[in-house]
Amino acid sequence: MLKRIANYLKGKIASLMVKQAIIATAKKSLPFLIGSIFPIGFLVILIILIAGCLLSIIQVAKEKATAMPTMDVNWIISADGKTMIPAQYLPIYQKLGKEYGVPWNLLAAIHNVETSFGRNLNTSSAGAVGHVQFMPCNWLGWDYYKDKCDRLGDFLPSVHIDLTNPKNFHNGQAVDYNKDGKMDPNNILDSVAAAAKRLANDKKRTGKDWFDRGGPVWKYNPSDKYVTKVEKYFTLFASQRQTASPLSGQYGGSITSSSFSMPAKGRYTGRFGENRGDHIHAGIDIAAPIGTPMYAVADGIVTRSKTNPGGFGYYVVINHGSIGGKSVETWYGHMYPNTVLVKLRMRVSRGQKIAEVGNNGRSSGPHLHFEVHVNGKAVEPLNWIPKR
Repeated sequence: MLKRIANYLKGKIASLMVKQAIIATAKKSLPFLIGSIFPIGFLVILIILIAGCLLSIIQVAKEKATAMPTMDVNWIISADGKTMIPAQYLPIYQKLGKEYGVPWNLLAAIHNVETSFGRNLNTSSAGAVGHVQFMPCNWLGWDYYKDKCDRLGDFLPSVHIDLTNPKNFHNGQAVDYNKDGKMDPNNILDSVAAAAKRLANDKKRTGKDWFDRGGPVWKYNPSDKYVTKVEKYFTLFASQRQTASPLSGQYGGSITSSSFSMPAKGRYTGRFGENRGDHIHAGIDIAAPIGTPMYAVADGIVTRSKTNPGGFGYYVVINHGSIGGKSVETWYGHMYPNTVLVKLRMRVSRGQKIAEVGNNGRSSGPHLHFEVHVNGKAVEPLNWIPKR
């Protein structure tokens, strides 16, 4: 019995000694384990944080690549809800256009075509720089620097000249419009003023229309494709409007249907919607003697002035901008071309004489054919002109 008790106690003592040894070993090893695990854990956490930051940066970059920059948050919006012109630049175009005698929407169109309103100020493949893309030698003075320029007007690779320093200016096209002591093509005022000055000078020298071949826009970039693209935006910017419109106070924004005046004096002989056999009459006819004045019913821009031998004979279309969020045009037909007083892209005012009643084209007698189009669709003109 005593022997069994002694063996039991001996086993317990041995077990206790093993446990104590394990505990002692653990105590000695714990600092080492903690010291080893902590740096690894910290490194893992650090990697996760860095990866998260990189993903955020990439996401922001993607968003910026597809979104408009913050500086351009306020935009002129067209009647169909599309962004048109950065609102912050509109006063600049208008001020400089008036000062140099250049249509403001031409400056806006060039700024858009050249650098997407300054959102891409990278040097072009040809070497052009700034908001409206001037070649360095043109900016400072071609004749003075011609031995340092390539055939397109960029400086040779070995030439490095500060474009903003007035001391380097020698009868070029640069302008220090904001009077800060620099002629900076990346400054919106300096660059757009230089473009306005150049266009005005070329208009005077050539005596041609802005978009004629050999005219100011063509000389800015002698490419028919370029001229066509600029002209497209020129017309778009002047005729479309909604919020903070470029036409505000001139035409489009302030007018309503009740603001329209009569296009001519005479009697109604044709009604809107009449079935004429081969077509539905899209306007009204106002019969009057040949030579009776035709008037613009509201302020606007002439977007068409052309011959239409099979129908109108000769006709004029005036875009009045946006009324109630919808684009409105008026059409005037059957005049003789020698009586037309307005030209394409010309601004006209309400009550301004644009032509005279004729009997030209498909016409059964002297009259004005008058139409109103809303968002491109002909509507009842009598709802837009004064009742009588």
